Amino acid sequence: MHLISNRSRRLLAALAFGTLGLLNSGLSHAAACQPVWQDGSSYIAGQQVSWHTHNYSARVNHTAYIGVNWNPADTPSLWQDLGDCSATSTTPTPTAAPTAAPTPVPTATPRPSNTPVPSNTPTPLPTTPPSPSPLPTPTTAPTATPAPTATPTAPATVTPVVTVTPTPAGSTCQPATWDKATAYITGSRVLQGGNVYEAKWWTQGDDPALTGQWGPWRAVTECSSQPTGTPTPAPADFSKLVISEIATSNAPADGAWLEIYNAGTTPYPLGGASMRTRSSYNCLPPCPINTFTIPAGTSVPAQGFLVIAATIDPQPYNTAQVIYANDPNSYPQWGASGFVELVSSAGTTIDFIRFGDEQTNPLTASAWTGSNYAYLPTGQAGTGRALARPFPLQANTHSAADWKLLPFSTPGGPNDVASTAVDSDNDGIPDSAKQPGGSYNGINYYALGARPGKRDIFIQIDWMQGSDPALTPRREALQKVVAAFAPHNIAIHFDVGPLFNPNFSPADFNLGGGAQIATAQCVSMDSNSSGSCKSLYDYKQRMDIRRRQTFHYMLFGSSQNSDGSGGSSGRAEMPGNDVIITLGGWALSTGDATSTQVLINLQAGTIMHELGHNLGLFHGGNDGINYKPNYLSVMNYLYQIAGVGNDVQSDEALQRYYAQHGYGNFASRCGMRHDSCDPDMRIDYSDGSSMALDKKALVESKLLGRGAYAGVYADWNGNYLADAAAYSFDIDTDTTDSVLHDYNDWANLLLPFARYGKVLQGEQSNTSSKSTVALTPLLNDHQPLADEPPLPKWAINPQH
Repeated sequence: MHLISNRSRRLLAALAFGTLGLLNSGLSHAAACQPVWQDGSSYIAGQQVSWHTHNYSARVNHTAYIGVNWNPADTPSLWQDLGDCSATSTTPTPTAAPTAAPTPVPTATPRPSNTPVPSNTPTPLPTTPPSPSPLPTPTTAPTATPAPTATPTAPATVTPVVTVTPTPAGSTCQPATWDKATAYITGSRVLQGGNVYEAKWWTQGDDPALTGQWGPWRAVTECSSQPTGTPTPAPADFSKLVISEIATSNAPADGAWLEIYNAGTTPYPLGGASMRTRSSYNCLPPCPINTFTIPAGTSVPAQGFLVIAATIDPQPYNTAQVIYANDPNSYPQWGASGFVELVSSAGTTIDFIRFGDEQTNPLTASAWTGSNYAYLPTGQAGTGRALARPFPLQANTHSAADWKLLPFSTPGGPNDVASTAVDSDNDGIPDSAKQPGGSYNGINYYALGARPGKRDIFIQIDWMQGSDPALTPRREALQKVVAAFAPHNIAIHFDVGPLFNPNFSPADFNLGGGAQIATAQCVSMDSNSSGSCKSLYDYKQRMDIRRRQTFHYMLFGSSQNSDGSGGSSGRAEMPGNDVIITLGGWALSTGDATSTQVLINLQAGTIMHELGHNLGLFHGGNDGINYKPNYLSVMNYLYQIAGVGNDVQSDEALQRYYAQHGYGNFASRCGMRHDSCDPDMRIDYSDGSSMALDKKALVESKLLGRGAYAGVYADWNGNYLADAAAYSFDIDTDTTDSVLHDYNDWANLLLPFARYGKVLQGEQSNTSSKSTVALTPLLNDHQPLADEPPLPKWAINPQH
């Protein structure tokens, strides 16, 4: 969806009135050149531009994506040539056009000012730790008043709008009238001009009657003036169906996916049709041909997409956007060479593509002419790429000329990325999608807050209903995570839907996707739900498939214990794109300011910890060695929910070590400086600047190797004395390694999870060894999990 600004609409209106005035003048003269066409701009049907001394009129709504060079002269399917405009003549005075009433500009919602960042000026340590006080009985969380926090600047071109709940297809033919000030999500239906339209993806401001076949709306023909109960006849032919995209294969034996596009104005019933590919599973050339029969009831929406994908999941979830095949002897497969054929239930070819050195012919001879497309890349070179028909689609010549190898695949959406697109900041989003008017897979990332030159991480959050305040994300916790990443030129974009603002607003973390969901006593990251424990992957099925290559999915659930009792704070794929936050049952509350602050800090620390696993970090950075005092990272259980300390030259960080070992009175919550009771508790990943700690030669005066104030020492052995000589002491029983190393987390984050073919293996190790695994989130969305035992009692002691 690409927004046309009010200014552009007023300009078009003015042009229309001016044209009427010229006609009324009765004077003829040479056509004046219209505004020059611009790369990266959005145009609506009928809008006029000039290019190389000719005027052109847009045939359909579209965006001229930067880099694809859809200039009017080269794209007759998009633009109608209106003739030469180079001649000049005296322009007669036009009849005065009516003055258009100005469009009201909504008053900007006041934003709270940025919270000042505390300085790192050392503060003297208290001589007596604060006394613990009882934890208030948990109560139902009241509506949270947002604390002043630093909020990202909302894009100037985005007007906050109400997002409506999508109407299930076929459930109504009497929807509300379309409103240009409302955002609609996939499946929403509206009435416009006497016709019913259904949104193909998120859209706002696009008139359904003017959208054209490449726009975000499709006409719902089953709501036409037929007698009630009369089914819409199936199309007489399949000429509007094409294979629009096939993924390049990282590991051919693991299968692949393809995309089908229906250019017609009615849904096409595809059940009973089949798909043929060349097997690459457990065979020697020539391998047999796989045939997958498409399930009954499957249809391709009008002017919409359907993805067919291989998976190793024994119980895959089929949706309106994707159909899975889980039998290696029938699911789609190919490598550098191969073919893909879509066959009707009558046995005739609907569409066909052949590449590499494959020699198979289509069942209908005319479905392919000429030579093959070239060999496709495989392995790391093929990850995240696709062979596609670029949009807008041209006439099908049934030849290799119809296809281009694109650097970014776009499953379930328009192939709107140029063959020259790049991801210069390595975050998985093409640079062109971060420009005004750009998009990736039909998603306007600029409107969502992405910007050129900044690495962007998008996270859709669903949260469970319930009175436990730990189940609902706190705005302050989300902002704390955003602030932790910002100094490293990484922008975190949370999407909690209408939690803080019912209108679309990136500044309020509403990107139109997150939602409150039904509660469950237990949540897991098992492949399927069982008993009282519901699987994250069940809930994730509501996520738009177009988001799966760029958005992490985070579920705020209750507990991982089947009885709902407090347990592990969360779990995540590593590396991957899925996270659960499970702080339910921890006796957290909002009964007073301190309790509320503890809730905020525990949520923030746990979000950043589990997200770190998604980004490839172990509990020890590049290894699974937990509790390393010199690894100042939220990934370390020492620092996840107690903070890393705000002053590395004091013993703030070491107070977490003292609490772990029972030294002094630090184990009580609020017993450490800048801990979870403090608004200034710092969450961070490590920059790797601590010295290595040799457990056989510890020097207390060196602290962690990041500097030390006079008189401050690391009391490793707990004798409350400053030992001058080096000594041996086992400061970490989590490993037999004698030397503990820090790690530079920030320099090693893996952001583009869908574009890595080889990344850190999810199985944790108590050494610094690493292995690799292929990551394919569309084909198999269940990635290896980080090992997350419950935090120790000293860390979760509810007394403060």
